[in-house]
Amino acid sequence: VESVIEQEQDKLVLSETIMDLAYPITACKKHLLKQPVIMPTQQQEQRIYIITNDENNRNCKTTFKTNWQFITAIFVLTITYKLYEMLENTFFDHIEMMKHLHIEDTRRYQRTKSAYEEVKAKNRELETKITITNNKLMRSEQELKLEKEKNNNHQLNLKITKEKLKATQDSNTGFTIELTTTKKELKATQDCNINLKKKITITEKELKNYKQKLNEERKQVIEKLKQAYKELQETCNKIKQEKIEEETKKHQEILEKAEKSLNNNEC
Repeated sequence: VESVIEQEQDKLVLSETIMDLAYPITACKKHLLKQPVIMPTQQQEQRIYIITNDENNRNCKTTFKTNWQFITAIFVLTITYKLYEMLENTFFDHIEMMKHLHIEDTRRYQRTKSAYEEVKAKNRELETKITITNNKLMRSEQELKLEKEKNNNHQLNLKITKEKLKATQDSNTGFTIELTTTKKELKATQDCNINLKKKITITEKELKNYKQKLNEERKQVIEKLKQAYKELQETCNKIKQEKIEEETKKHQEILEKAEKSLNNNEC
């Protein structure tokens, strides 16, 4: 655009130079128009005609020799006047054309300059929008950085929860060992009971009820442990899923905002 403006300015300077050069020529033309053209009068033409008719047969050669300079001057002046008119019309047509071209160049220069100003204003608006978009992107990056830090904290919390779960599993292993010990003690008790049968009479129904009671208690303990482990695992999964969904939703919102801002800038 700047090169086009420079070309238009060069054209304007050239047109003004031509106009300045044409001014002395037009002044000279006006001066020539003020001077009258030497033309023979009507009486002189009649006199020439009469003299040539009267003495045509007698002294044609003498008359021609006497008036040839005057006739030649008239002929030359006539041709000069016609050539002057032709040159005058051509020159003034050229001057009018140069004026028209000068006006067109001026208008073209003004249009080019206004278009350049519009493009410059649009570039400024685009630079402002790009700056705003960069600031938004920097804010989005900072928000993403904060979200990553939060995710790291959540991962640490999950790690701690896993450690607690492992400790619970270890305690469950301890309960299993205690149950095994209880079984051994029960077996020892049964052996004692067999030995005590000789001394104390215990009915089979009482022994069977005692065994059932022990089995029920054992099943209840195992079910409680399984239920507690299941609830703990569900709680951990639920917490993990909620955190992941929440973080994913936040990331999607941030990405959608960034995409909208970029789409608006492209438009």
